[in-house]
Amino acid sequence: ALIGGAIRDIARAGRAGFCSDLDFVIHSSPRAEFLKKVSEFGAIPNKFGGFGLRFHQWKVDVWHLEDTWARTAGLKQVDEISDILACTFFDWDSIVFDLSTGRLIFDDQYLRKLAEGIMDIQLQENPNPRGSLVRALRRAAAWNVKFGPTLTKFCHRYLELFDWSELVELDRIAFNEA
Repeated sequence: ALIGGAIRDIARAGRAGFCSDLDFVIHSSPRAEFLKKVSEFGAIPNKFGGFGLRFHQWKVDVWHLEDTWARTAGLKQVDEISDILACTFFDWDSIVFDLSTGRLIFDDQYLRKLAEGIMDIQLQENPNPRGSLVRALRRAAAWNVKFGPTLTKFCHRYLELFDWSELVELDRIAFNEA
């Protein structure tokens, strides 16, 4: 299943708006088989329990459903692909396209939030608050996104903890420009 950013970008701004990597969660197949396949493809483990690969011009990250960060951290029960909706940091990333069924899975309020331009937090716990802060600020600047109350509090808190020049440098490294 394709999750998050790619679907969000297309829903927000059409194909021309797609500027994300591709994130997939493999489900309905044995974990051992998945691990064998990613090894055969030379995938590189990432720091969040998945694997990274290059496919043509795209950066692709792939996880087995059993290895999603929110599940392995004990934060969410993740047994089926729709459970992923509760596992993303940003609510705008809480969308899944199940390739096996052709079904788009999202919360009832998803399209309204996107249309209103208000982004908030879906799952507060986070293995990378610095990176999430950079992504939030970048989206506010580039997409004119407004923050919901939880994301606003998160940004205020972490802007006090992290050095601004460090955030700018992380943005430059992650996105090739600050």
